[in-house]
Amino acid sequence: TVSDNISVKSVLIQYSYDNINWKDAGSAEAKHGSANEIIGYGMDLSEINDGYIYVRAIAYDSSNNASNSSSVSAVKYYIDTTKPDSPQNLKVDYSLGKMDVRWNAPANSDAAFFKVYRSVNNSANFILVDNHCPYINYIDTDFEIGNEYFYKVIAVDDAGNESDYSEIVSGKIESDTFKPEVLSINPKSNGTLRTNQGISILCGDNFKLKNAVVEGKKENSSSWDTLYSSNISQASTIIQIYFANKFESDCTYLLKVTLTD
Repeated sequence: TVSDNISVKSVLIQYSYDNINWKDAGSAEAKHGSANEIIGYGMDLSEINDGYIYVRAIAYDSSNNASNSSSVSAVKYYIDTTKPDSPQNLKVDYSLGKMDVRWNAPANSDAAFFKVYRSVNNSANFILVDNHCPYINYIDTDFEIGNEYFYKVIAVDDAGNESDYSEIVSGKIESDTFKPEVLSINPKSNGTLRTNQGISILCGDNFKLKNAVVEGKKENSSSWDTLYSSNISQASTIIQIYFANKFESDCTYLLKVTLTD
């Protein structure tokens, strides 16, 4: 922010490595020529050495009067334009029917997080599947059985510098032998349902659920009634069934959940 008694013309941006000897970085013009201006400047760091630098601004008015450079407070910055090393030893492990892409963080590097890319044909058409992975692994659950997938990873440091790509690795799951599960039901077994209270059923699969059917019956009945049936195409879902629509009052009910992946 620059102020003048009449009008602000421009600012000159300077930098220094020792806060004594100064070099011109560039200048920026005021947009309106008013007495108070907010002037932005994008500093080119390509010729600046990594490490600490000091930056100051000298203002000029419409009569080319300059602000006093000796009274200007310099701001100290740390410049980091060095990209981190690439992740190493990429591999694909298999855990509970999921593809677990793992790598070693680059040694002697300031990597803050990783970006994970995936392709279905090992071509140049890699798609970013995780833009900010804080771990040294990525678990892929969005795949089709029998298809081969290819992965590569880059490291990103706190300054936003990106490494070169890691090597490319691939993985494929030929078959799915893990059964889907009912992970929880609320209220729990032998619980009491009140008017307008719902039953929440959490279902999950290591890969992808295909269909869920919920059946219910009175405790002494021999036939089951279908309370819910739906196709699903995701790894987990919550099924909601509401008392007012499905059950009679003052009865004991049994529930049965059938899942297909």
